[in-house]
Amino acid sequence: RRGCGDVHNERVDCYRVWEEGREPEFDVLVTNPPYSDDHIEKLMRYVTSPSFGDRPWLLLMPQWVHKKDYYEGTTTGRPVRPLRPFYAVPRRRYVYLPPRGLREKRDSDTHRKSSPFVSMWYCWGGRGGDNE
Repeated sequence: RRGCGDVHNERVDCYRVWEEGREPEFDVLVTNPPYSDDHIEKLMRYVTSPSFGDRPWLLLMPQWVHKKDYYEGTTTGRPVRPLRPFYAVPRRRYVYLPPRGLREKRDSDTHRKSSPFVSMWYCWGGRGGDNE
């Protein structure tokens, strides 16, 4: 909560909340979605949907996401009002610490503590001019 007076961080089924239109009021979405299954694709469809509107988003996701068809289809490849997000790539690779006891010790301490790919921030300022 540092520097943010009102943060919503509740454990809910976000897909159900989105589908039912029960999102709490918010100004910006900052998230690090699960990288498995189709979570990233669902998130991209949500943040680029008319119901999400022109609100800004900052999404910490794997570097390879920008090459996926679903990413291009929801951003730069949109036939009407294409989105041109910008990217923030950390100088050093982020290290993810799994919950205690979740991963066994491996030969490589790096892979025990981190994901096997590089992450970066996908950012959208809410309107085209806010991304220039």
